[in-house]
Amino acid sequence: MKINRQGQAKVLTEQELHDLFTIGLLTPRDRLLFGICLYTGCRIGEACSLAWADVTTDAMTFRIEKTKTKSSRTVAISPALQALFDEYRQQQCFRFSSSYVFRGKQVGSHLHPSMAHKILKAATDRIGVRGVSTHSFRRTALTMMCRKGINLRVIQKISFYSGLRPSD
Repeated sequence: MKINRQGQAKVLTEQELHDLFTIGLLTPRDRLLFGICLYTGCRIGEACSLAWADVTTDAMTFRIEKTKTKSSRTVAISPALQALFDEYRQQQCFRFSSSYVFRGKQVGSHLHPSMAHKILKAATDRIGVRGVSTHSFRRTALTMMCRKGINLRVIQKISFYSGLRPSD
């Protein structure tokens, strides 16, 4: 839920991120789901629909093919994100198999973005942070890239985000 930001998702602080990933998000699945959004700047729908076939461990990249723009891109997996993948794989391989990284309720389906919203709401309630939406992870990722001095054109290429301005 966005609060008084004229339609913009909240940019999360380092402390809020720490609290979310250590206290708020309870399972390896949830940490990986929102870790993908944070470390790659992808949209929640892209993360939810990610298939295991799109993930390559040797190159440490994954392909998001079901994007809002109907195109695909390959995004590097950072060591921190790789650790989240490893934690999830260990837990997931004993429970069930699915072609999707985030299995949905229906056989052969992926986790629906509305379920991701519910997971995040419970996590933010747990740590007492308000105004966070699933888009906050994408906005936080892009903001962190800008603050690190990464060229806006590079960020646009990574994120397929055409509306970036220096103030974002």
